[in-house]
Amino acid sequence: MRNFFILLSSITFLLIGSLVSASQTGTFISIDEIEISEDVTLPAGSTVEFLGVIDVLTTVVGSGRLATFQYNGSIYNADASLFEEPVEDEYFSLLSPRIKDNGSSASICTTLYFSRSGNNVDFSNTDLSQFIEVKSGGKIINSYSILKPKDHTSSYRSNSDFCVQGLAHSTSYK
Repeated sequence: MRNFFILLSSITFLLIGSLVSASQTGTFISIDEIEISEDVTLPAGSTVEFLGVIDVLTTVVGSGRLATFQYNGSIYNADASLFEEPVEDEYFSLLSPRIKDNGSSASICTTLYFSRSGNNVDFSNTDLSQFIEVKSGGKIINSYSILKPKDHTSSYRSNSDFCVQGLAHSTSYK
């Protein structure tokens, strides 16, 4: 009976342990530019593969959670709060965002496509403002505009991207 209890406890511990670590691995996206070292800067919107997250003192990283991740074939560490899990959707996917400098303002651009077919979504008859909300510092921002794709059937991102434009430089948005 004692051996059965030990076996059951071990299996339970292993299952619970794997559930906890499963949420801390996988694909994540950087929410801001991250300076890893003097030589390496991770651009905002970069996709990385989390290998694990550990709890550390807040003197090590501000959130107290240190992520180890793979990016471009190398392994790095950074504050886990600087990343978000991408929203997975069975029907739609987004290409990695691109940031553009428009002189006095900036734009964030991406292409939305159907996951199964790979075809880009046609926004020609859609008001995108009803689906997009821009926040900075927890407050909704209204001083932006949305540029629709030039040609949704194009395989070139310069034609298939839609852009949220008129954003202030050096400002974090969500």
